[in-house]
Amino acid sequence: MNLLILESRLLGKDIWRVVVVSIILSFINMLIYAKNGVVNPNISSSEVLITLFGSVQNYPMNWIYWIVFCVGYVILLQVIWKPRIHMFSVNQLLRHKNIKRFWGIKFLTGFIFTCFYAFCSMVLTFIFCLLAGTPIIFDPVWLLVYLCLIINLYLHSLLWLLVKLYSMAEMANFSILALFYVGVKLNYPISLLYFGMFSNLNNISVALLVEFAAAVFICMIIIKKAKKMDYL
Repeated sequence: MNLLILESRLLGKDIWRVVVVSIILSFINMLIYAKNGVVNPNISSSEVLITLFGSVQNYPMNWIYWIVFCVGYVILLQVIWKPRIHMFSVNQLLRHKNIKRFWGIKFLTGFIFTCFYAFCSMVLTFIFCLLAGTPIIFDPVWLLVYLCLIINLYLHSLLWLLVKLYSMAEMANFSILALFYVGVKLNYPISLLYFGMFSNLNNISVALLVEFAAAVFICMIIIKKAKKMDYL
């Protein structure tokens, strides 16, 4: 817990920027949908949620939502995982006395941010449904959509970190943004983002389990690479 508090202090004012930008991006996306009449009193809140986070093939306008949503995530991710001064990283490693612990804090910070980012979208969806007079129905769809978003986004973030370790931040940005773009334009199982679009999934439990296993595997590769890095 103390390590997380330290990490939050290191981020300092950046935390507020992340919070504000996350809310603004979600607000812009919801405003686009509300303006086009997608959020209305004639459908339930669960149907609105499925429309927003559903397939681009089923809802062509979703490409706008997903692009803004994903690009915003990558930009804010770099704030959360911004590079530290070289000697600071060395001091942190000496403080933790364990590379796994050092990187574990990074992984946990990124995961907490991912949960918050997805949560902002869910909350803004709920608020707009209230304002539009949409019947509020809480069912398992809300939780399942939330889990799909968290695991899929976090898996992309770990891939970003992996590419960054093996090359540079610019290459990581290009690679992950390209993956998101392909996922939006080519809405097929070959793209990773496909499994983040709720209406595509026939067996959600299997998809979530596979993505979780992939995330754990990537974390192991990152730690293995980190052990060989020349910090000193």
